[in-house]
Amino acid sequence: MVSNIKLISTSGKGNLAIQKDEQLVASLNYKSWMSRSASSELDDQSIQITAPSIWKSTYLISKAGKEIGSIKMNWKGNLVISYFLDDGETYQLHFKLKGFWKQHYELSDEEGNILLIIRSQFLWRKFKYEYPVTDIHDKLKGNQLIEILLFCAYCINLIQNMQSAAASGAAG
Repeated sequence: MVSNIKLISTSGKGNLAIQKDEQLVASLNYKSWMSRSASSELDDQSIQITAPSIWKSTYLISKAGKEIGSIKMNWKGNLVISYFLDDGETYQLHFKLKGFWKQHYELSDEEGNILLIIRSQFLWRKFKYEYPVTDIHDKLKGNQLIEILLFCAYCINLIQNMQSAAASGAAG
């Protein structure tokens, strides 16, 4: 089990940093405030998440210029992360928002096994979000865990943007 990993909101643009034992491991950075494209650096390799079209709900993940996966919304409102491994195999991971008053996010595999849980905490003093990562499955280790957490950070921003859009539409 890996302990003391969290995602921290670093700006109003949606940027999130991944910290392990209070040390910065990686960060997901957006180009601008309303951007749907994000990037990160991990082990001197660039990771990009982009929306190829405004009309599609699929986001492409590339690493060092090579496509390594995608994020797609299904009809249940959950996000499916397709992650291509080096041996040609594909992981299908499901990212879901759970709870109403105490919201958290669950990442599970195709069989429904929970791989990790990300809790949502709003820090009023700092006026930003912090997301402690708990219950990390033993399968997820090293850079693969960090990459998957970057994808999860992007998914969190997508879900929060959808919630904001729904709330503003309901108020209008």
